[in-house]
Amino acid sequence: MNDQFLPTFVPATAEQILEIVRDEHRMQSWLDPEADPDAVLGRQSSSAQWRDACDLLPWRPLAAALNAAWQLDIPLSQWRAVLDPSEARTLGGVCDLLATHGARLPRVRPATLLGTRCVPAGVFLTVRSYLAQAGADVGDVAPSTPLAGYARRHAAVFLGPVARLVPGALPRVRMRQPIHDTALAALLLSMLGIAVGYVGDWDMLTILSTLAAAASYTGSWVAALWVKPARVEFEGLRTFGDLSLALAARVRV
Repeated sequence: MNDQFLPTFVPATAEQILEIVRDEHRMQSWLDPEADPDAVLGRQSSSAQWRDACDLLPWRPLAAALNAAWQLDIPLSQWRAVLDPSEARTLGGVCDLLATHGARLPRVRPATLLGTRCVPAGVFLTVRSYLAQAGADVGDVAPSTPLAGYARRHAAVFLGPVARLVPGALPRVRMRQPIHDTALAALLLSMLGIAVGYVGDWDMLTILSTLAAAASYTGSWVAALWVKPARVEFEGLRTFGDLSLALAARVRV
């Protein structure tokens, strides 16, 4: 099979970029407890509302992250004009800036199967190519191959490039991080220590428990960047074929 069946790229409109931003918020709400799943983002949403809804960085590192995500080199001064002050700038301005500077989006290429153009086959080969680019061994990947192992080892591929193929088409993902389970237990014990120290007027226990609680919370998210999840599951999808059909159903050809 073809490991280099990559999509074509076309200029993105501001409306399409907004669609991507909304979909990224949707997915982040599944995985980040600090994200706001009830937020509704639109062109008139302020930069502050967007950052709060998606638990984003301050404007300078956010600008660098956006340049990297869209493979652009927009000057910091232009980013500041649409991101700062965050209460006065809008998400529409961000989308317009990206579109003006040539942001591009992937477009699925149908594959030829038995002489017929087939969109699901094109999606399958594209996903397979993305995984190969990320260093995965895809020699044995077929439509009947279970997703679970590849999704666990290459979650960023599925939540990044694959999701952008068809914004809004990827079903809910459930990610289990064992480091979070350990951190949660430590956090609960720390909170108990804070309560006992406060009631018993034991200042040292209260201080140590507070420091332990902060370390448990922060450490869980830092470690999660380096520890692969124990499980990544997409709701209703078991195989690569399932994923291909789900995405192909919403491809605009």
